[in-house]
Amino acid sequence: MTGARAIDRRALMKLLGVVGSAAAATACLGQSGPTLTVRHTRTLVDRSSVMEERTTELERSSVEPGPDDVVIDSHKSDQTFFGVGAALTDSAAYCLWTYLSGEQRRELLADLFGPVGGCQWSVVRICLGDSDFRAQTDLHTYNDVPLGETDPDLRGFSIARDERYIIPILHEILEINPDVRVIGAPWFHPRWMLRDAALVQSPSNQLDESNIDIWARYLFRAVEEYERAGIPMYAVTPLNEPFSTAHMTIKTHETTARRLRNMLDAAGKTTRIYLVDDNWSREPEVTAMFKDLSFSPLDIVAWHGYVGAASTQSDFRKQFPRVETWMTEFRSRLDESVAYTTARMASLLVSSLNGGTTVYTLWNLALDEGGNPTPYSPGRRGVVTVPSDGSGDIVRSPEYYVLAQLSTALQPGAVRVSSTSWGKPYVVERDMPPTAQLPGDVITTAFRNPDDTVVLYCYNDAAVSRSFRIVYSPYGAVLPVTMAPGELSTFSFSLTGS
Repeated sequence: MTGARAIDRRALMKLLGVVGSAAAATACLGQSGPTLTVRHTRTLVDRSSVMEERTTELERSSVEPGPDDVVIDSHKSDQTFFGVGAALTDSAAYCLWTYLSGEQRRELLADLFGPVGGCQWSVVRICLGDSDFRAQTDLHTYNDVPLGETDPDLRGFSIARDERYIIPILHEILEINPDVRVIGAPWFHPRWMLRDAALVQSPSNQLDESNIDIWARYLFRAVEEYERAGIPMYAVTPLNEPFSTAHMTIKTHETTARRLRNMLDAAGKTTRIYLVDDNWSREPEVTAMFKDLSFSPLDIVAWHGYVGAASTQSDFRKQFPRVETWMTEFRSRLDESVAYTTARMASLLVSSLNGGTTVYTLWNLALDEGGNPTPYSPGRRGVVTVPSDGSGDIVRSPEYYVLAQLSTALQPGAVRVSSTSWGKPYVVERDMPPTAQLPGDVITTAFRNPDDTVVLYCYNDAAVSRSFRIVYSPYGAVLPVTMAPGELSTFSFSLTGS
């Protein structure tokens, strides 16, 4: 990343494409008193500018905000944000372990998770057992037995396969940043727990309700075994996408969560349980379940952004204001352009944050240049691409920069504040081929850090450049800017002087 360097106001105005008279500049600077230092970081869609930083100073000004201004009001606050991250799937871990040297891998992980000088990721999601992204073709869970046999006492339970490279990489991440939170999600039940053990992934093949207690103990064991391996599990969910896959009913999902909560509490474990882990489009099932859970300590809902409307999150929060909101999965495809991926990723991030998200994770942290390894989900792209030729020439995907523009500016405990956004609501009509309604204009989200720095994150989804003023209303400062089409920009405002 380019280091921050001070420039004069005239140079900044030229950089941002602002054209105005000396009088306009004077209006921005106005009266004497404390000054506001603004650090501007931007990434252009053509990559001619990547995480480029500039700084300037503003003084107090008497300006009445207008409808064409982006207004930041740090007195209007909402959720406390914890942070961003991605999934260390078996495929991602395999790429990092196999195609990179130890030094190259640790350098990449430091860039992603490093609290100083890195992207400051603070969450990593893991698969409890296999998902569709794994290096081997055979499917495994933590308690597989030959067809026709069962193991209700979980005597064969083992996380040994995770010890090959998933757990070692998690240790490397926690050495870089001990505050990283690990969250876990299972994709598949052991076959012997299903209604028909011969139909592993059939939509009609669900967890047998007589095995709910065993499944809850299975998840409890996963938490225990990871703790024994030196990996604290911050949170787990009963199943990834239980309703979209139809592998769990509302009743079995809810009952599993309740019983797992009781087991964790009895053992004195603080591991949290997040529910749903499914798409916005499953809102009817989710609402029905949380109405039944109105007096329960189960207080996290996790969404995926593949299908549905981003407004679902805000609507759900109005009904259940005490429930914490997470966004736990989304990804791009190899056949998407940089511009389209950036548009979808930025629209999802901003919409999700403005909808109350406190934890935000994408899907595969890493894949190779072909979107591999995976036995049957080709064409996906990791947050970073690790070439299979062993060259170590890592490619950072558009989503890397979408996250980095935010995560490098925010501190742990940042609180979202009010900011102006324009454009249409973000709606995903279908995932493949991807069809989405994009904002078509400038969208923003804003946060106040614990040190009172205020951060404005902007994305220009318009097809043309957009010129507007940023009005920092509590202080009364104005910054004219022009954003190119597809531009990501972050503005960090910090008060200095007296």
